[in-house]
Amino acid sequence: DQQPPRAVHAMEVDEDEDERWASMMAARGGAMPGGSDEIAEALRAGAASLAASRAESLDANACIDSAKRHEEEIAGLAEDALARFHNAQGRVQSLREEERASEAQAEEAARKYDAAQAFQQLVSDLAGMLDVKAPEAARALETAVSRCEVQWSKMTQSRAQDAAEENELLRAAMEAAQGKQEDALESEEEAFVSTPQPGDIDEFGRDAGRERRNVRMEARRAFVESLDDTCGNAVDAIGFLLHPAPHVEDELGEMDAEALQMSASSNLFQDAADELASAAALAVALGLARDEDRASWRAAMVPFALPEAFAPFVQADVARWHILHAPASKSRDGGDDSSQKYSSIDAMPWHEALFSFDEGSDDTGSNDELVPRLVASHVLPILRRALASFDATLPSADMMATSLADAVGEVSIYVSDDDGAALVQIAEQRLTDACQRLGGAVQCASVTPGAISWPPCSRWSRSTTEWLRRRVSAHVHVFRAILAFLRIHPSNGLRTALLDSCLIGKLAPLLRQSSRLYGCELNVEVLLSALFDGSSDATDEDAVASVREEARRRLRTLL
Repeated sequence: DQQPPRAVHAMEVDEDEDERWASMMAARGGAMPGGSDEIAEALRAGAASLAASRAESLDANACIDSAKRHEEEIAGLAEDALARFHNAQGRVQSLREEERASEAQAEEAARKYDAAQAFQQLVSDLAGMLDVKAPEAARALETAVSRCEVQWSKMTQSRAQDAAEENELLRAAMEAAQGKQEDALESEEEAFVSTPQPGDIDEFGRDAGRERRNVRMEARRAFVESLDDTCGNAVDAIGFLLHPAPHVEDELGEMDAEALQMSASSNLFQDAADELASAAALAVALGLARDEDRASWRAAMVPFALPEAFAPFVQADVARWHILHAPASKSRDGGDDSSQKYSSIDAMPWHEALFSFDEGSDDTGSNDELVPRLVASHVLPILRRALASFDATLPSADMMATSLADAVGEVSIYVSDDDGAALVQIAEQRLTDACQRLGGAVQCASVTPGAISWPPCSRWSRSTTEWLRRRVSAHVHVFRAILAFLRIHPSNGLRTALLDSCLIGKLAPLLRQSSRLYGCELNVEVLLSALFDGSSDATDEDAVASVREEARRRLRTLL
Protein backbone atom coordinates (compact mmCIF):
# COMPACT_ATOMS: atom_id res chain seq x y z
CA ASP A 1 0.00 0.00 0.00
CA GLN A 2 2.85 2.41 0.58
CA GLN A 3 4.71 1.78 -2.71
CA PRO A 4 2.69 4.05 -5.05
CA PRO A 5 3.21 7.21 -3.04
CA ARG A 6 6.99 6.59 -3.22
CA ALA A 7 6.73 6.41 -7.02
CA VAL A 8 4.74 9.62 -7.21
CA HIS A 9 7.23 11.34 -4.96
CA ALA A 10 10.05 10.16 -7.11
CA MET A 11 8.43 11.45 -10.22
CA GLU A 12 7.77 14.72 -8.56
CA VAL A 13 11.32 15.04 -7.71
CA ASP A 14 12.29 14.32 -11.30
CA GLU A 15 9.88 16.92 -12.62
CA ASP A 16 11.18 19.53 -10.22
CA GLU A 17 14.66 18.78 -11.36
CA ASP A 18 13.62 19.21 -14.98
CA GLU A 19 12.04 22.51 -14.24
CA ARG A 20 15.06 23.73 -12.36
CA TRP A 21 17.35 22.64 -15.15
CA ALA A 22 15.09 24.39 -17.77
CA SER A 23 15.00 27.58 -15.72
CA MET A 24 18.75 27.46 -15.36
CA MET A 25 19.19 27.10 -19.06
CA ALA A 26 16.78 29.97 -19.81
CA ALA A 27 18.61 32.19 -17.42
CA ARG A 28 21.83 31.51 -19.18
CA GLY A 29 20.18 32.60 -22.39
CA GLY A 30 20.30 29.30 -23.94
CA ALA A 31 17.35 28.00 -25.93
CA MET A 32 15.74 24.85 -24.88
CA PRO A 33 16.55 22.10 -27.34
CA GLY A 34 13.38 21.00 -29.06
CA GLY A 35 10.29 20.40 -27.24
CA SER A 36 9.46 18.80 -23.98
CA ASP A 37 9.83 15.34 -25.41
CA GLU A 38 13.31 16.06 -26.43
CA ILE A 39 14.02 17.53 -23.06
CA ALA A 40 12.64 14.48 -21.41
CA GLU A 41 14.67 12.29 -23.66
CA ALA A 42 17.75 14.29 -22.92
CA LEU A 43 17.02 14.09 -19.26
CA ARG A 44 16.56 10.37 -19.43
CA ALA A 45 19.74 10.04 -21.38
CA GLY A 46 21.58 12.15 -18.83
CA ALA A 47 20.02 10.21 -15.99
CA ALA A 48 20.95 6.98 -17.67
CA SER A 49 24.45 8.26 -18.25
CA LEU A 50 24.67 9.41 -14.65
CA ALA A 51 23.35 6.05 -13.44
CA ALA A 52 25.82 4.29 -15.66
CA SER A 53 28.60 6.45 -14.29
CA ARG A 54 27.46 5.74 -10.80
CA ALA A 55 27.22 2.05 -11.58
CA GLU A 56 30.68 2.12 -13.06
CA SER A 57 31.89 3.98 -9.98
CA LEU A 58 30.26 1.43 -7.79
CA ASP A 59 31.72 -1.37 -9.88
CA ALA A 60 35.13 0.28 -9.69
CA ASN A 61 34.82 0.61 -5.93
CA ALA A 62 33.74 -3.00 -5.76
CA CYS A 63 36.70 -3.99 -7.91
CA ILE A 64 38.99 -1.94 -5.70
CA ASP A 65 37.55 -3.59 -2.62
CA SER A 66 37.84 -6.97 -4.29
CA ALA A 67 41.41 -6.20 -5.29
CA LYS A 68 42.19 -5.17 -1.73
CA ARG A 69 40.68 -8.36 -0.47
CA HIS A 70 42.65 -10.36 -3.04
CA GLU A 71 45.77 -8.43 -2.06
CA GLU A 72 45.14 -9.25 1.61
CA GLU A 73 44.49 -12.87 0.71
CA ILE A 74 47.65 -12.92 -1.38
CA ALA A 75 49.61 -11.33 1.49
CA GLY A 76 48.18 -13.92 3.85
CA LEU A 77 49.04 -16.67 1.43
CA ALA A 78 52.53 -15.19 1.05
CA GLU A 79 52.98 -15.06 4.81
CA ASP A 80 51.68 -18.60 5.12
CA ALA A 81 54.01 -19.72 2.33
CA LEU A 82 56.93 -17.92 4.01
CA ALA A 83 56.08 -19.53 7.34
CA ARG A 84 55.86 -22.89 5.62
CA PHE A 85 59.24 -22.17 3.98
CA HIS A 86 60.81 -21.33 7.32
CA ASN A 87 59.24 -24.44 8.83
CA ALA A 88 60.63 -26.46 5.99
CA GLN A 89 64.06 -24.93 6.51
CA GLY A 90 63.83 -25.70 10.26
CA ARG A 91 62.88 -29.28 9.53
CA VAL A 92 65.73 -29.56 7.05
CA GLN A 93 68.12 -28.14 9.67
CA SER A 94 66.70 -30.48 12.28
CA LEU A 95 67.08 -33.42 9.93
CA ARG A 96 70.66 -32.38 9.24
CA GLU A 97 71.36 -32.10 12.97
CA GLU A 98 69.74 -35.49 13.52
CA GLU A 99 71.88 -36.83 10.71
CA ARG A 100 75.02 -35.37 12.27
CA ALA A 101 73.97 -36.67 15.68
CA SER A 102 73.39 -40.08 14.15
CA GLU A 103 76.79 -39.94 12.51
CA ALA A 104 78.36 -38.86 15.82
CA GLN A 105 76.54 -41.66 17.61
CA ALA A 106 77.72 -44.07 14.97
CA GLU A 107 81.28 -42.79 15.33
CA GLU A 108 81.01 -42.96 19.14
CA ALA A 109 79.61 -46.48 18.93
CA ALA A 110 82.44 -47.44 16.56
CA ARG A 111 84.99 -45.83 18.87
CA LYS A 112 83.53 -47.60 21.90
CA TYR A 113 83.51 -50.84 19.96
CA ASP A 114 87.16 -50.33 19.01
CA ALA A 115 87.96 -49.42 22.63
CA ALA A 116 86.10 -52.49 23.85
CA GLN A 117 87.99 -54.63 21.37
CA ALA A 118 91.27 -53.04 22.43
CA PHE A 119 90.45 -53.59 26.10
CA GLN A 120 89.47 -57.16 25.38
CA GLN A 121 92.79 -57.64 23.59
CA LEU A 122 94.61 -55.98 26.49
CA VAL A 123 92.89 -58.28 28.98
CA SER A 124 93.71 -61.27 26.81
CA ASP A 125 97.38 -60.24 26.52
CA LEU A 126 97.49 -59.47 30.24
CA ALA A 127 96.08 -62.89 31.09
CA GLY A 128 98.66 -64.54 28.86
CA MET A 129 101.44 -62.46 30.38
CA LEU A 130 100.31 -63.29 33.91
CA ASP A 131 100.25 -66.99 33.10
CA VAL A 132 103.93 -66.79 32.22
CA LYS A 133 105.32 -63.92 34.27
CA ALA A 134 103.41 -64.29 37.53
CA PRO A 135 105.13 -67.59 38.46
CA GLU A 136 108.49 -66.17 37.36
CA ALA A 137 108.01 -63.05 39.49
CA ALA A 138 106.97 -65.15 42.46
CA ARG A 139 110.05 -67.34 42.02
CA ALA A 140 112.31 -64.29 41.72
CA LEU A 141 110.92 -62.87 44.94
CA GLU A 142 111.16 -66.20 46.74
CA THR A 143 114.74 -66.58 45.53
CA ALA A 144 115.64 -63.15 46.88
CA VAL A 145 114.00 -63.81 50.24
CA SER A 146 115.53 -67.29 50.53
CA ARG A 147 118.95 -65.92 49.62
CA CYS A 148 118.55 -63.27 52.30
CA GLU A 149 117.57 -65.86 54.89
CA VAL A 150 120.47 -68.11 53.90
CA GLN A 151 122.94 -65.23 54.09
CA TRP A 152 121.74 -64.21 57.54
CA SER A 153 121.79 -67.84 58.66
CA LYS A 154 125.34 -68.37 57.41
CA MET A 155 126.58 -65.21 59.07
CA THR A 156 124.75 -66.10 62.28
CA GLN A 157 126.34 -69.54 62.34
CA SER A 158 129.74 -68.04 61.64
CA ARG A 159 129.20 -65.53 64.41
CA ALA A 160 128.19 -68.35 66.79
CA GLN A 161 131.41 -70.21 65.99
CA ASP A 162 133.40 -67.01 66.48
CA ALA A 163 131.69 -66.48 69.82
CA ALA A 164 132.69 -69.97 70.95
CA GLU A 165 136.29 -69.29 69.95
CA GLU A 166 136.09 -65.89 71.61
CA ASN A 167 135.32 -67.46 74.94
CA GLU A 168 138.22 -69.88 74.71
CA LEU A 169 140.76 -67.36 73.47
CA LEU A 170 139.67 -64.62 75.84
CA ARG A 171 139.74 -67.01 78.75
CA ALA A 172 143.24 -68.10 77.73
CA ALA A 173 144.26 -64.45 77.34
CA MET A 174 142.96 -63.62 80.80
CA GLU A 175 144.85 -66.55 82.27
CA ALA A 176 147.98 -65.48 80.39
CA ALA A 177 147.54 -62.06 81.90
CA GLN A 178 147.69 -63.68 85.31
CA GLY A 179 151.25 -64.87 84.62
CA LYS A 180 150.96 -67.93 82.35
CA GLN A 181 153.29 -68.43 79.39
CA GLU A 182 152.45 -66.41 76.29
CA ASP A 183 153.71 -69.19 74.03
CA ALA A 184 150.89 -71.44 75.15
CA LEU A 185 148.33 -68.83 74.18
CA GLU A 186 149.95 -68.23 70.81
CA SER A 187 149.95 -71.94 70.07
CA GLU A 188 146.29 -72.20 71.05
CA GLU A 189 145.37 -69.24 68.85
CA GLU A 190 147.27 -70.67 65.88
CA ALA A 191 145.48 -73.96 66.37
CA PHE A 192 142.11 -72.24 66.05
CA VAL A 193 143.18 -70.42 62.90
CA SER A 194 144.97 -73.23 61.06
CA THR A 195 143.15 -76.39 62.14
CA PRO A 196 139.65 -77.33 60.88
CA GLN A 197 137.11 -77.28 63.68
CA PRO A 198 134.77 -80.21 64.40
CA GLY A 199 132.14 -80.40 61.70
CA ASP A 200 134.26 -78.56 59.11
CA ILE A 201 134.98 -81.75 57.13
CA ASP A 202 132.34 -82.53 54.50
CA GLU A 203 131.13 -86.00 53.52
CA PHE A 204 133.91 -86.35 50.95
CA GLY A 205 136.65 -85.60 53.47
CA ARG A 206 137.36 -82.12 52.11
CA ASP A 207 138.22 -79.17 54.32
CA ALA A 208 134.94 -77.30 54.51
CA GLY A 209 136.38 -74.67 56.87
CA ARG A 210 138.98 -73.35 54.47
CA GLU A 211 136.83 -70.52 53.19
CA ARG A 212 135.93 -69.49 56.70
CA ARG A 213 139.55 -69.46 57.79
CA ASN A 214 140.46 -67.35 54.79
CA VAL A 215 137.85 -64.85 55.89
CA ARG A 216 139.30 -65.03 59.39
CA MET A 217 142.77 -64.28 58.15
CA GLU A 218 141.49 -61.36 56.09
CA ALA A 219 139.76 -60.03 59.20
CA ARG A 220 143.00 -60.40 61.14
CA ARG A 221 144.89 -58.35 58.57
CA ALA A 222 142.17 -55.68 58.64
CA PHE A 223 142.37 -55.59 62.42
CA VAL A 224 146.11 -55.13 62.45
CA GLU A 225 145.85 -52.30 59.93
CA SER A 226 143.12 -50.56 61.94
CA LEU A 227 145.10 -51.05 65.13
CA ASP A 228 148.18 -49.46 63.63
CA ASP A 229 146.12 -46.55 62.27
CA THR A 230 144.10 -45.95 65.43
CA CYS A 231 146.46 -46.49 68.34
CA GLY A 232 148.19 -43.18 67.91
CA ASN A 233 144.88 -41.29 68.01
CA ALA A 234 142.94 -43.37 70.50
CA VAL A 235 142.28 -41.72 73.86
CA ASP A 236 142.39 -45.07 75.56
CA ALA A 237 141.87 -48.75 74.91
CA ILE A 238 138.10 -48.56 75.57
CA GLY A 239 137.68 -45.98 72.83
CA PHE A 240 139.38 -48.36 70.42
CA LEU A 241 137.26 -51.31 71.52
CA LEU A 242 134.05 -49.30 71.03
CA HIS A 243 135.04 -48.45 67.47
CA PRO A 244 133.31 -51.14 65.32
CA ALA A 245 135.62 -53.76 63.90
CA PRO A 246 136.24 -53.75 60.12
CA HIS A 247 133.73 -55.83 58.23
CA VAL A 248 135.00 -58.47 55.80
CA GLU A 249 132.75 -58.94 52.79
CA ASP A 250 131.66 -62.27 51.36
CA GLU A 251 133.52 -63.66 48.40
CA LEU A 252 132.85 -62.47 44.87
CA GLY A 253 130.98 -65.63 43.88
CA GLU A 254 128.17 -64.82 46.28
CA MET A 255 128.03 -61.27 44.99
CA ASP A 256 127.91 -62.49 41.39
CA ALA A 257 125.01 -64.79 42.20
CA GLU A 258 123.15 -61.92 43.83
CA ALA A 259 123.82 -59.66 40.84
CA LEU A 260 122.47 -62.32 38.48
CA GLN A 261 119.34 -62.68 40.59
CA MET A 262 118.74 -58.92 40.63
CA SER A 263 119.35 -58.66 36.90
CA ALA A 264 116.85 -61.47 36.27
CA SER A 265 114.13 -59.74 38.29
CA SER A 266 114.90 -56.43 36.56
CA ASN A 267 114.63 -57.91 33.05
CA LEU A 268 111.60 -60.05 33.81
CA PHE A 269 109.21 -58.03 31.60
CA GLN A 270 111.73 -57.09 28.92
CA ASP A 271 110.04 -59.28 26.30
CA ALA A 272 106.48 -58.20 27.13
CA ALA A 273 104.36 -55.89 24.99
CA ASP A 274 104.85 -52.16 25.47
CA GLU A 275 101.65 -51.72 27.50
CA LEU A 276 102.63 -54.69 29.69
CA ALA A 277 106.33 -53.94 30.11
CA SER A 278 105.96 -51.97 33.35
CA ALA A 279 103.45 -51.07 36.01
CA ALA A 280 103.31 -47.50 34.71
CA ALA A 281 102.52 -48.59 31.14
CA LEU A 282 99.84 -51.00 32.32
CA ALA A 283 98.32 -48.31 34.55
CA VAL A 284 98.06 -45.96 31.56
CA ALA A 285 96.42 -48.62 29.38
CA LEU A 286 93.94 -49.60 32.08
CA GLY A 287 93.24 -45.93 32.85
CA LEU A 288 92.16 -45.34 29.25
CA ALA A 289 89.76 -48.28 29.42
CA ARG A 290 88.43 -47.07 32.78
CA ASP A 291 87.75 -43.54 31.52
CA GLU A 292 86.01 -44.93 28.45
CA ASP A 293 83.10 -46.42 30.40
CA ARG A 294 83.20 -46.43 34.18
CA ALA A 295 79.89 -48.26 34.47
CA SER A 296 81.12 -51.16 32.35
CA TRP A 297 84.47 -51.01 34.20
CA ARG A 298 82.71 -51.56 37.51
CA ALA A 299 80.25 -54.08 36.07
CA ALA A 300 83.18 -56.19 34.87
CA MET A 301 84.60 -56.18 38.46
CA VAL A 302 87.91 -54.85 37.15
CA PRO A 303 88.77 -52.95 40.40
CA PHE A 304 88.79 -56.25 42.29
CA ALA A 305 91.18 -57.83 39.76
CA LEU A 306 93.73 -54.99 39.79
CA PRO A 307 95.87 -56.47 42.62
CA GLU A 308 96.38 -59.66 40.64
CA ALA A 309 97.19 -57.69 37.49
CA PHE A 310 99.90 -55.62 39.18
CA ALA A 311 101.21 -58.34 41.51
CA PRO A 312 104.11 -59.51 39.26
CA PHE A 313 105.44 -55.94 38.99
CA VAL A 314 105.27 -55.54 42.76
CA GLN A 315 107.06 -58.84 43.34
CA ALA A 316 109.79 -58.02 40.82
CA ASP A 317 110.48 -54.68 42.51
CA VAL A 318 110.32 -56.10 46.05
CA ALA A 319 112.90 -58.71 45.03
CA ARG A 320 115.34 -55.80 44.67
CA TRP A 321 114.45 -54.26 48.04
CA HIS A 322 117.50 -53.27 50.04
CA ILE A 323 116.41 -55.13 53.19
CA LEU A 324 116.51 -58.45 51.30
CA HIS A 325 120.24 -58.14 50.77
CA ALA A 326 122.26 -58.84 53.87
CA PRO A 327 124.97 -56.32 54.82
CA ALA A 328 127.65 -58.70 53.54
CA SER A 329 126.44 -58.12 49.99
CA LYS A 330 128.47 -55.23 48.62
CA SER A 331 127.08 -53.07 45.82
CA ARG A 332 129.10 -52.78 42.65
CA ASP A 333 130.26 -49.35 41.59
CA GLY A 334 129.40 -48.28 38.05
CA GLY A 335 126.73 -50.95 37.63
CA ASP A 336 123.67 -50.51 35.47
CA ASP A 337 120.07 -50.13 36.62
CA SER A 338 119.58 -53.90 36.65
CA SER A 339 121.65 -54.16 39.84
CA GLN A 340 119.96 -51.23 41.56
CA LYS A 341 118.52 -51.82 45.02
CA TYR A 342 115.47 -49.92 46.20
CA SER A 343 115.93 -48.29 49.58
CA SER A 344 112.20 -47.94 50.31
CA ILE A 345 108.74 -48.74 48.98
CA ASP A 346 108.30 -45.18 47.77
CA ALA A 347 111.36 -45.58 45.53
CA MET A 348 109.92 -48.62 43.72
CA PRO A 349 108.46 -48.01 40.24
CA TRP A 350 105.20 -49.82 40.98
CA HIS A 351 104.46 -47.56 43.96
CA GLU A 352 105.10 -44.40 41.94
CA ALA A 353 102.83 -45.65 39.13
CA LEU A 354 99.92 -46.72 41.36
CA PHE A 355 100.04 -44.22 44.21
CA SER A 356 97.66 -41.83 42.37
CA PHE A 357 95.95 -44.46 40.21
CA ASP A 358 92.15 -44.24 40.12
CA GLU A 359 90.70 -47.71 40.59
CA GLY A 360 87.35 -46.66 39.12
CA SER A 361 85.41 -48.40 41.90
CA ASP A 362 83.24 -45.26 42.16
CA ASP A 363 82.86 -41.86 40.55
CA THR A 364 84.93 -40.01 43.14
CA GLY A 365 88.30 -40.93 41.63
CA SER A 366 89.56 -42.34 44.93
CA ASN A 367 92.42 -44.85 45.15
CA ASP A 368 92.24 -45.92 48.77
CA GLU A 369 92.37 -49.67 48.28
CA LEU A 370 94.82 -50.73 45.58
CA VAL A 371 98.19 -49.81 47.14
CA PRO A 372 97.22 -51.02 50.65
CA ARG A 373 96.01 -54.34 49.23
CA LEU A 374 99.24 -54.81 47.29
CA VAL A 375 101.33 -53.94 50.34
CA ALA A 376 99.35 -56.31 52.55
CA SER A 377 99.58 -59.16 50.03
CA HIS A 378 103.11 -58.90 48.68
CA VAL A 379 105.17 -56.61 50.92
CA LEU A 380 104.03 -57.35 54.47
CA PRO A 381 104.87 -61.12 54.36
CA ILE A 382 108.33 -60.35 52.93
CA LEU A 383 109.06 -57.81 55.65
CA ARG A 384 108.01 -60.35 58.29
CA ARG A 385 110.49 -62.89 56.93
CA ALA A 386 113.24 -60.28 56.70
CA LEU A 387 112.68 -59.30 60.33
CA ALA A 388 112.57 -62.92 61.44
CA SER A 389 115.98 -63.63 59.85
CA PHE A 390 117.66 -60.42 61.03
CA ASP A 391 120.58 -60.85 63.43
CA ALA A 392 121.58 -57.67 65.26
CA THR A 393 124.91 -59.09 66.46
CA LEU A 394 126.43 -59.15 62.98
CA PRO A 395 128.65 -56.47 61.44
CA SER A 396 126.74 -53.62 59.80
CA ALA A 397 123.59 -54.89 61.49
CA ASP A 398 122.92 -51.42 62.89
CA MET A 399 122.77 -50.04 59.34
CA MET A 400 120.40 -52.80 58.28
CA ALA A 401 118.33 -52.18 61.43
CA THR A 402 117.83 -48.58 60.31
CA SER A 403 116.54 -49.80 56.94
CA LEU A 404 114.27 -52.37 58.59
CA ALA A 405 112.92 -49.81 61.04
CA ASP A 406 112.15 -47.43 58.18
CA ALA A 407 110.47 -50.27 56.30
CA VAL A 408 108.31 -51.13 59.31
CA GLY A 409 107.23 -47.50 59.60
CA GLU A 410 106.50 -47.30 55.88
CA VAL A 411 104.49 -50.52 55.73
CA SER A 412 102.55 -49.65 58.89
CA ILE A 413 100.97 -46.75 57.00
CA TYR A 414 99.19 -49.13 54.62
CA VAL A 415 98.32 -52.08 56.87
CA SER A 416 96.07 -52.41 59.89
CA ASP A 417 97.18 -51.37 63.36
CA ASP A 418 97.35 -55.01 64.43
CA ASP A 419 99.66 -55.92 61.54
CA GLY A 420 101.87 -52.92 62.28
CA ALA A 421 102.07 -53.82 65.96
CA ALA A 422 102.92 -57.42 65.01
CA LEU A 423 105.90 -56.18 62.97
CA VAL A 424 107.21 -54.21 65.93
CA GLN A 425 106.77 -57.29 68.16
CA ILE A 426 108.82 -59.41 65.74
CA ALA A 427 111.57 -56.79 65.81
CA GLU A 428 111.48 -56.65 69.61
CA GLN A 429 111.73 -60.44 69.83
CA ARG A 430 114.69 -60.61 67.44
CA LEU A 431 116.53 -57.82 69.24
CA THR A 432 115.85 -59.40 72.63
CA ASP A 433 117.19 -62.73 71.35
CA ALA A 434 120.31 -60.94 70.08
CA CYS A 435 120.85 -59.44 73.54
CA GLN A 436 120.64 -62.90 75.09
CA ARG A 437 123.26 -64.24 72.67
CA LEU A 438 125.77 -61.56 73.60
CA GLY A 439 128.79 -62.85 75.49
CA GLY A 440 129.15 -60.15 78.12
CA ALA A 441 132.09 -60.30 80.49
CA VAL A 442 134.58 -63.14 80.13
CA GLN A 443 134.15 -65.95 82.62
CA CYS A 444 137.62 -66.26 84.14
CA ALA A 445 139.58 -65.65 87.28
CA SER A 446 140.11 -62.14 88.56
CA VAL A 447 141.88 -59.87 86.09
CA THR A 448 145.17 -58.28 86.98
CA PRO A 449 144.80 -54.48 86.51
CA GLY A 450 146.95 -53.24 83.64
CA ALA A 451 147.90 -56.71 82.42
CA ILE A 452 147.88 -55.37 78.83
CA SER A 453 149.69 -52.16 78.03
CA TRP A 454 148.27 -49.70 75.53
CA PRO A 455 148.97 -49.81 72.72
CA PRO A 456 149.34 -53.59 72.77
CA CYS A 457 152.79 -54.67 71.67
CA SER A 458 153.09 -58.41 72.09
CA ARG A 459 151.38 -60.89 69.85
CA TRP A 460 149.12 -62.31 72.50
CA SER A 461 148.04 -58.83 73.69
CA ARG A 462 147.10 -57.92 70.13
CA SER A 463 145.19 -61.15 69.81
CA THR A 464 143.35 -60.44 73.05
CA THR A 465 142.56 -56.93 71.89
CA GLU A 466 141.25 -58.28 68.58
CA TRP A 467 138.87 -60.71 70.22
CA LEU A 468 137.76 -58.17 72.79
CA ARG A 469 137.04 -55.71 70.02
CA ARG A 470 134.94 -58.28 68.17
CA ARG A 471 132.94 -59.00 71.28
CA VAL A 472 132.44 -55.33 72.10
CA SER A 473 131.54 -54.62 68.45
CA ALA A 474 128.75 -57.19 68.63
CA HIS A 475 127.36 -55.41 71.70
CA VAL A 476 127.62 -52.05 69.96
CA HIS A 477 125.83 -53.41 66.85
CA VAL A 478 122.97 -54.71 68.98
CA PHE A 479 122.76 -51.45 70.93
CA ARG A 480 122.60 -49.34 67.79
CA ALA A 481 120.13 -51.72 66.13
CA ILE A 482 117.75 -51.38 69.07
CA LEU A 483 118.30 -47.64 69.04
CA ALA A 484 117.41 -47.47 65.32
CA PHE A 485 114.05 -49.09 65.99
CA LEU A 486 113.53 -47.01 69.10
CA ARG A 487 113.91 -43.79 67.12
CA ILE A 488 110.98 -44.74 64.89
CA HIS A 489 108.91 -47.04 67.10
CA PRO A 490 109.28 -46.04 70.77
CA SER A 491 108.07 -48.86 72.98
CA ASN A 492 108.70 -50.11 76.48
CA GLY A 493 109.91 -53.46 75.15
CA LEU A 494 112.65 -51.86 73.06
CA ARG A 495 113.60 -49.53 75.90
CA THR A 496 113.94 -52.46 78.30
CA ALA A 497 116.00 -54.46 75.80
CA LEU A 498 118.30 -51.49 75.20
CA LEU A 499 118.95 -50.50 78.80
CA ASP A 500 118.54 -53.68 80.84
CA SER A 501 119.44 -56.52 78.51
CA CYS A 502 122.14 -54.92 76.35
CA LEU A 503 123.72 -51.97 78.12
CA ILE A 504 123.56 -52.81 81.82
CA GLY A 505 123.29 -56.59 81.51
CA LYS A 506 126.07 -57.30 78.99
CA LEU A 507 128.04 -54.34 77.66
CA ALA A 508 128.78 -52.45 80.90
CA PRO A 509 130.26 -55.51 82.70
CA LEU A 510 132.38 -56.32 79.63
CA LEU A 511 133.71 -52.77 79.42
CA ARG A 512 134.39 -52.68 83.16
CA GLN A 513 136.37 -55.92 82.87
CA SER A 514 138.25 -54.58 79.83
CA SER A 515 139.11 -51.32 81.59
CA ARG A 516 140.75 -53.32 84.40
CA LEU A 517 142.64 -55.40 81.85
CA TYR A 518 144.10 -52.27 80.21
CA GLY A 519 144.41 -50.34 83.45
CA CYS A 520 142.32 -47.37 82.30
CA GLU A 521 139.19 -45.61 83.50
CA LEU A 522 135.80 -45.60 81.84
CA ASN A 523 134.50 -42.22 80.71
CA VAL A 524 130.72 -42.33 80.67
CA GLU A 525 130.37 -39.46 78.18
CA VAL A 526 132.87 -41.03 75.77
CA LEU A 527 131.00 -44.31 76.09
CA LEU A 528 127.62 -42.68 75.40
CA SER A 529 129.00 -40.75 72.44
CA ALA A 530 130.31 -43.96 70.89
CA LEU A 531 127.11 -45.90 71.55
CA PHE A 532 124.84 -43.17 70.22
CA ASP A 533 127.05 -42.83 67.12
CA GLY A 534 128.26 -39.32 67.86
CA SER A 535 124.83 -37.71 68.35
CA SER A 536 124.25 -35.29 71.21
CA ASP A 537 121.45 -34.42 73.58
CA ALA A 538 120.58 -31.39 71.46
CA THR A 539 120.06 -33.40 68.24
CA ASP A 540 118.30 -36.46 69.67
CA GLU A 541 114.57 -37.00 69.48
CA ASP A 542 112.59 -36.97 72.72
CA ALA A 543 112.47 -40.77 72.98
CA VAL A 544 116.22 -41.14 72.36
CA ALA A 545 117.08 -38.22 74.63
CA SER A 546 115.21 -39.81 77.52
CA VAL A 547 116.99 -43.12 76.89
CA ARG A 548 120.36 -41.35 76.80
CA GLU A 549 119.67 -39.62 80.12
CA GLU A 550 118.55 -42.88 81.73
CA ALA A 551 121.65 -44.65 80.38
CA ARG A 552 123.87 -41.86 81.73
CA ARG A 553 122.32 -42.12 85.18
CA ARG A 554 122.57 -45.91 85.37
CA LEU A 555 126.12 -46.08 83.97
CA ARG A 556 127.35 -43.54 86.51
CA THR A 557 125.78 -45.63 89.26
CA LEU A 558 127.24 -48.89 87.93
CA LEU A 559 130.71 -47.76 86.84
